[in-house]
Amino acid sequence: MKVRRIFPPCVVLQVIVVCICFLEGPAYGRVVKFVLPEGEKSGELSFYWQPQLPNIEWWEYDNSASLAQKAVVFVPLGADFFSAEAVILARAVERREACCPTLGEFASFQKERVITAGKNDIELVEKRTSTLGNNNVLRSYLFSSHKTGAVELRFYGEERNFYLVFSLKARTKKAYSRALPTYRRLLRRYFE
Repeated sequence: MKVRRIFPPCVVLQVIVVCICFLEGPAYGRVVKFVLPEGEKSGELSFYWQPQLPNIEWWEYDNSASLAQKAVVFVPLGADFFSAEAVILARAVERREACCPTLGEFASFQKERVITAGKNDIELVEKRTSTLGNNNVLRSYLFSSHKTGAVELRFYGEERNFYLVFSLKARTKKAYSRALPTYRRLLRRYFE
């Protein structure tokens, strides 16, 4: 007996997108589900979630980086993920997959993962709590690399049954300072 695959090998499109949008709420502040083929021949699917973000002036959506990172990735116009001085990423994680019952526990767990992965090179520079939009409380962590001078600012928020992670990654403090107003504007627009 021959087993027929659900997805034939010709489905090597960069993305097979099945969007399941939650229709309540504003145009932004939604989380969208993506379904991608896992490999050319396997026929398996990979599911992940992304916050639906507004366009950012002077920045562009990087499709290939978004697929690779399983996150929304924005880069400055004309740059790509690997050459950009700064990038903005956003991802959504289902609470049940996060194994953390509260936003605080999830943010702390993520913070420890970043520091551990840095092998004593990553320093937690600053920890804050901010309120945006409709009283959305966001926790943030600012990380810095001793060796490279790279900086990453992460904001953690909640949207229905998801934890949201918004990251601004920059190669230098100067690039971080230039991109920070755009990043903050994006967060305000998402949570309005």
